[in-house]
Order: sequence, then structure tokens, then C-alpha cells
Amino acid sequence: MSGTWKVEPCALADSDALARNNASSFWGQPYWRILWPTDLELEFMISQFRERIPALVLLRDRDVLRHEKAVDSRTGSIGGYARWALPEERCKDSAGRPEWPESQIKEVDLAVGKALHERAMNAWWEPRGDMGELDEKIDDERDRILKTELIGPFIGESGPQYISPCRSHRHMMCSRRVVGVAVQ
Repeated sequence: MSGTWKVEPCALADSDALARNNASSFWGQPYWRILWPTDLELEFMISQFRERIPALVLLRDRDVLRHEKAVDSRTGSIGGYARWALPEERCKDSAGRPEWPESQIKEVDLAVGKALHERAMNAWWEPRGDMGELDEKIDDERDRILKTELIGPFIGESGPQYISPCRSHRHMMCSRRVVGVAVQ
């Protein structure tokens, strides 16, 4: 696997591929599947992710969030996605320019943003309503895992690797945290 994956910034144009990657990744996770009605099919969820990802994932909190994808260099297909949250006080450099701008989704004009948001709001998104206690347990477990020394594995430039939230690595620093990862 070494040398076949590369990590690149995401763009709005990646929305369709990210929808397929992310929905497929979550679909295989039992804890995620139980959040939804049992009669759903993967292709339907992918179609709804496709409607939601541009506005509710990629364009949300542009000042704080950065997005990367793992790309198979042989096929060009996306095989992973990570969303990073920068601390608000570290989002801009001393000159007021965005930090890590290559992984910040480019701004869209107001009309495009409004149309994408409307499209997202019209998408079907109805998780089960009886999952409150389970959601809390999942959130607690996620928080526990993020406090551990090593997180992973993730696809790195040299293959799968574990990363520490308190060690510099590529663009990651102590003050950054992973807020979403989807790997097929």
C-alpha cells in the first residue's frame, strides 16, 4: 500500500465522491446503522449525503474547519476523508490571513451558498427519535477516545498510521483535533 495514497485538500467539486465515500464508510458501522430506520438502502443514503455535504459539511464554519481527502493515486478515487477543527484563536495568522488555507473550502457567492443550503434542507434526514441515550453514550466514548494518546489508524503518506493529538505531524498540532473521519 505504501505510495498508493496521497492526502489532498478537498474542494466543493468533491461533494459527490465524498457522499459515496462517507455514506459507505458509515453504512458499515453497526453503531451508525442503528440510528436509522431499518428499511433504508445505501444508495438512498448516498443520495441524501450528496444533497447535504456541500452546505452542511464543506461550507459550514469555514473559518474553523479544514477538509482533506485520501486519494488512491492509481485510480484517483477518494478512499478517505478527514475534517479538522482549528481552535478559533488559531484560525488566522498575525496578518489576519487564514491558517492552513489550502485545506479551507473556497468561499462561494451568496446566491450559490443559499441554493446549496436550500438543497441540503430539503434532503431527507430523519434518524430514529428514540436514540437520545445511545447518542450520549457514543459522544462519551468518542470524547474518551480523543483524550487517549494515540488515535487511528489513518492513511498516511506511507500507509496506515496512528497519530497523537499532542504531537506535531504534517498539518496537525496539539491545538487541532479531528472532528470527522470516514475511510472505506
